[in-house]
This record gives sequence, C-alpha cells and structure tokens, in this order.
Amino acid sequence: MEFQFDEIISVNYGISVEESEYDDYADRDVDGKAVLIKRHSPRVEDSSEVDLDKHGSLTDKIVNALDHKATGIFFYTTEDHDDTMLALARTRVTPKDIPIFWLRRAGIERLGLNAADPALTAAAGETELIPVRDTGYNVMAYLPSANDTTIIVGAHYDHLGWGGPTSRYRGEEKKIHSGADDNGSGVAALLELARMYSARHDELKYSYLLVAFSGEEKGLLGSTHFVRHLPVDSSKIRMMLNMDMIGRLKDQDKGLAILGTGTCPEFKAYFDSLEIEDIKIAQKESGTGPTDHTPFYNNNIPVLHFFTGAHEDYHTPDDVLEKIDPDGIVSVTAMIDRVLMHFDQLDGPLVFQRTKDKHSGRYGGEYSVTLGIMPDFVSEVRGLGVDGVSEGRPADHAGIKKGDVIIKIGSMVIDDIYTYMNALGKYRKGDSTTLLVERGSDTLSLPVEFK
Repeated sequence: MEFQFDEIISVNYGISVEESEYDDYADRDVDGKAVLIKRHSPRVEDSSEVDLDKHGSLTDKIVNALDHKATGIFFYTTEDHDDTMLALARTRVTPKDIPIFWLRRAGIERLGLNAADPALTAAAGETELIPVRDTGYNVMAYLPSANDTTIIVGAHYDHLGWGGPTSRYRGEEKKIHSGADDNGSGVAALLELARMYSARHDELKYSYLLVAFSGEEKGLLGSTHFVRHLPVDSSKIRMMLNMDMIGRLKDQDKGLAILGTGTCPEFKAYFDSLEIEDIKIAQKESGTGPTDHTPFYNNNIPVLHFFTGAHEDYHTPDDVLEKIDPDGIVSVTAMIDRVLMHFDQLDGPLVFQRTKDKHSGRYGGEYSVTLGIMPDFVSEVRGLGVDGVSEGRPADHAGIKKGDVIIKIGSMVIDDIYTYMNALGKYRKGDSTTLLVERGSDTLSLPVEFK
C-alpha cells in the first residue's frame, strides 16, 4: 500500500468518551489525513474524572481514528512508558484499510525529532502486510476393537518455546519455557496409557483414539480442527478424557481437580460414590475451560478433564522437570486408567448433558461483562465466529447459536477477537444492547442484556 501524507495531525491520546466532555478529536478535522497518537492513556489528574484506561487500548484508538475518517495512524510512546511493542497473541487479526505505524523512540530520534513530542508533519512510503501462517500436527494412535464406538483420550504437546505474548516471564534474558507440567505431564500419562492399553488390547470393550494435540496454547487450534474433521463417526464417540497439567499433585492442597463431571449423569453418579485413599478429589461439573476438552463438549460429547492445579511457575521458564511430582503423576495416571476402565466396561450409552458453565474461553475474565461464548479461533471470517454458547448466559438468552458470526455489538463493528474484546469493555452489568449476527445467509438483530 503506497501512502503520502502531506499533513499529520496530533490528537493527543486519540480518545473520545461519549458520556463525558473528554474528546481528543475536538476542534480537529482529520478527514482524509493521518493522525499522530500517544499510546496508553492520560494520567488520572488529566482525565477530567473519567476512567480513560478502558478507552486506551490500541484497538479502541484505531476504531476511533477510523470513525473520524483518518487515513493513516502513527503511534508513539511517551517517556513515562516502555516503548517496547509486545506481540499480540497469535490469532487472526482483520487487516485495516489504512496504514498503521508504531514509532520507536530510537527511530524518532534518528529522524532528528524530539522523542517526547515528535513534530511529525508529513510522511510518504509504502507498506506491505505479510500474513504469517504456520502448520501444527496432531499425533494420533488408534486401538481398534470389535466395537467401533470410540473413547478419545487427549493431552496437548505444544508449549511456548522461547516465551511469547502469553509468557509470564519478565526477565531480560531469553529463556526456554520447558513446560514440564504444561503439558509434559499430560503427554507422559498419555504415552503410558498407550503402552498399557496396547499390552492389554484384548480386554478393551471399546476402540480407543489417543491424541496429542498441537496448537492448544494458541487457542485450542489442534483440538478444534480435530473435532471439525473427526477421523471416526461422531455419533460413535463414547466420551473424551483430557489431561493438562497433572504433574504437581503433592503441591496442591485441594488435590486433583476433575472437570466435566456434570456433562453426563453416569459421570456424576460414579464420582459421587468413588472412594479413593491416596488422592483428594475436587469435582467440577462445568464442561468448558481453557483447554482441549472444550471443543468436544461444544460438540455434545461427554468430557472429563484432569488437572492438579495452577502454580507460580505456570507459563514461565521455571516449569521444569525437577519440580514435577513423579509419584503424583503415577497416582493420577492409575486413577485415570481406573476411570476409563469403568466406563469402558459399563453397559449402555453415556448420555451427554449441558452444564451451567462458568468459563467462556480464554477471553472474558478481565471484563465486567461477558456474552458467555467460546470464540472460534480457526475460521477465517470477518467478525467473531461462535464455537460454543454457555447455557444461561447472555448470549444464550439472546438466541446466539454455535456457528453464528457476530458482526456488530451496539454501534461497534466487530472484525475479530480484538474488536470484540474492545466492545465488551464498554458495557457493565445491567446494560442492554443489540447484537448483529450472521447465521448462514441471514443477518439477525438480537437484543442482549448483560446480567
């Protein structure tokens, strides 16, 4: 994209707040011109008693500039902030129709300008947007039996490598994130179960599909793709059992968490009556959560997820082998084997049932309101695809269905996950608005209330 801006207008922080008098675009005509915008938001004393932090995201500022018909955006960072640009999470971002630039202080100084207040007046050049794609691989092992109804057992084998946007490590030296617990522990159990079941193959009533998923850390990509392209008949999947972070049992006061016990009446009955001496169990009925059992639950498959709990080493270079509880993994794996064998030998089908879910995916916990959906991170659509809807949440009451694409919340156009999160940040509990949704060839207007 070639560009030439003969005029670049400074608009301070690029924030406009409808419910107050604060407007960085007041008395500035930027139609057809480029704008220069400070990152972050003003200090409290400069904000006219308005909470400007919730309007200070890059997404919000880009949307606001587009609303004012700017044709280019230059961001820079004030001296009271680090001007390092942290990478956004690796997911699909809808390209904008105008060039957008981030100016580092070192670059501003090379232009002979004042980094604290650059008087950028004109610019010309060319930009090229290069889509970055990668390939992940799910690794599967199939143990067939005379009965082709299948039990799926899974664990994700990807982690963070050198870190990235989801790392909690803030040191200056680059370090490998080994992921011994997340999720070397689950993969170790998966391999042990594969060894055990191969050795006693003739004892298994049902067929087994053991899957090591890729792309979990990037938004459940591997498991979502797997569910959409099942290698077995979906009507003959008996259940799915997932293992993610089961390596710190001795460090957990609450013991072993088992999620999904409410996704099947037979699960609840079994775990309510289960007596086990060496492991303390905490049942969670919800069928959703930020790991690979969720896409299966969203496709009406009974799920169980085993988890020994979060810890301070999560997503840091300190999640290492030396901190793993090997005896605990052995105990958890033995219990998983016991659970699988119970439902392998149990007569009759396992009946799926939905649960009242507290989770809505990886995004939503930091906002005052949520819709209660699982975003679709795989499909390339303009808008936000819906991969699942939590029962009893605002989206469910509004009539949102799996497969819908949200293209507008109130007056805000939704292009991708970032504009969706930006829009949610504007609402509080008790607010109402309208969702514009594409469902197949139809466009629907659905009223929603954030309770």
